[in-house]
Amino acid sequence: MEDEETKIYSLEMMMAIRVECKTRPVNMALLDFPHKKRKGDFRREPISEIDKFNQSVGNIRILLNKLSDGNFDVIEGKLLKDFDYNPSLLYELMKIIFMKATTEMSFMEIYVRLCVTLFRKFNDRDNVEMNFRKLLLTRCEKQFYRMLKVEQADRRERRASMEESGLTRETGNETCGNEFNKQMLAIFDESEIKKRQKD
Repeated sequence: MEDEETKIYSLEMMMAIRVECKTRPVNMALLDFPHKKRKGDFRREPISEIDKFNQSVGNIRILLNKLSDGNFDVIEGKLLKDFDYNPSLLYELMKIIFMKATTEMSFMEIYVRLCVTLFRKFNDRDNVEMNFRKLLLTRCEKQFYRMLKVEQADRRERRASMEESGLTRETGNETCGNEFNKQMLAIFDESEIKKRQKD
C-alpha cells in the first residue's frame, strides 16, 4: 500500500511541476538553461573589418549568381547602393565579374551591361584603384599576356621537337618538310598538318 501511495504522490508532484512550468515566463527558462541562447544573441561581440569585408564579398557573389535579364535592374541597384565600396572591395567585384564573364558565355551580354554601369559609377580619373574601367583593362591585359606566354612556350616546344626530327617526319606516304615551311610547322601541330594535307 505504501508503494502505491508514494507512486501517486510522486505523480501528483510531477503534474504540479508541469503546471508550474507552463505558466512560467519564457525569460525564466533562460535562467535555468543559460547555455541556450535565443536567436540573434549568439554574436554580441563587434564584427572585425576582415569579417565585414568577407561578408560583403559573399553578398556580392550571391547577387551576381542571381543576375538575369528579368531582375537585372534590381540586382544592379543593390550592387550600387547596398555596399560601401573601397579599393579592395571594388577590386574583388571586378575579379568576380571578370571570372563570371569569361566562364559563363551565355550571360556575357548581361555582364557587359553591368560593366558599362560600373564604368559610369566608378570613374575616378585621379585614383586608379577606384576606376573600374582601368582595373578591368589591367586584369584583361594580365590574362592576355599569361595566355600568350603559355602559347609561345608551346610553339617553342613544337619547333624544337620538329628541328630535332629533321623536319622530315613522315605522315602516311608524304613528308611534312616538303609541303610546309618552318613557320607553318611551328604554328600547327601534327594533326592539323595531316588535316591540311588531306584537304
